[in-house]
Amino acid sequence: MSPSLFAAPQAAPSSFSVASAIDPRPPALDLPVWLREAEASPRAFFQVNSRSFSFAARLFPPAQRRLVELVYAFCRCTDEMVDSPMSAGSPELAAAQLDTWEELVHGAYQGRPSGIAFLDEIMDRSARAGVPFELIAELIAGVRSDLGPVAMADWEALRRYCYQVASVIGIWMTRLFGVQDPWLLARAETLGYALQLTNILRDVGEDLAMDRVYLPQTLLERHGLRRADLEAMAAGGPILPAYRALMKEMVAVAESCYGLACAAVPHLPRFYARPVAAAAAIYRGILTGLRRNGYDNFRRRARTQAWQKPLLAAAGLWRVHRPPADDETVAGGLPQGFESREAIGA
Repeated sequence: MSPSLFAAPQAAPSSFSVASAIDPRPPALDLPVWLREAEASPRAFFQVNSRSFSFAARLFPPAQRRLVELVYAFCRCTDEMVDSPMSAGSPELAAAQLDTWEELVHGAYQGRPSGIAFLDEIMDRSARAGVPFELIAELIAGVRSDLGPVAMADWEALRRYCYQVASVIGIWMTRLFGVQDPWLLARAETLGYALQLTNILRDVGEDLAMDRVYLPQTLLERHGLRRADLEAMAAGGPILPAYRALMKEMVAVAESCYGLACAAVPHLPRFYARPVAAAAAIYRGILTGLRRNGYDNFRRRARTQAWQKPLLAAAGLWRVHRPPADDETVAGGLPQGFESREAIGA
């Protein structure tokens, strides 16, 4: 791992050496702060950076929780490979870092020491559990798509992005825990759609500031909206009725995905079902916050408060022991093509 690649974002390097990138000697590594934090303690890194998921992860037995912490550290660091340099205006450095990181990751999956202990551990555990490397490569490809200006042409483009950056993580973890049933893997994929749509709906303003628009262009056009309208609302203009209608439509899709995914949770092993149910319920609460904010996701951030998390988790756990009603499994219908269908290795 070349020190120039993992220094504070400045000018992009003209070249780098993959040989030095996979040198396993830790003293040679000049790691950014977020990678050092993940390396020092994946658990602390998880707790600091994801309060909702780390809260739910307390329900895992220690051995399984360790795997969740490692997967989270990997995913967050992969994301930071792009977001940190992009925030500093250095897309070339972001691309170079991600290239080097992917080389390291692939090598670690094949058994070559990377010099980063948590990366070696999760890649070794994944390879031994039979998790296809294609899943991990899909995640990196999804993060790579955030390198330039982002625009989603339609629902299918958004579905594909959500699959890469979220659904593959659910499939990966489900397979790590020994679950191979195709129907359960497909519902893990659907939960990924729900979670990533929730992220997108929460962060429209933040993403717009980074030149990223994840709202499907076809949906914007159908509601009579343009990018200029988004920029006007971000600049302090009123939230338009057409925008609220668009948000309601997208929230309905996310709710449908939660309903479909949660119907499968009682069929998971108990040690896995409980934290998944809690995490889904807590994250789903963000949609309630978005509604409460009048769909203003430019100036207000929808979130679940600390006191709400135990209540939401308890509601999610209660549902594990209760078969879902038919009208809960499909709350509003999904756009054409937005169904589970890509679970690699299923």
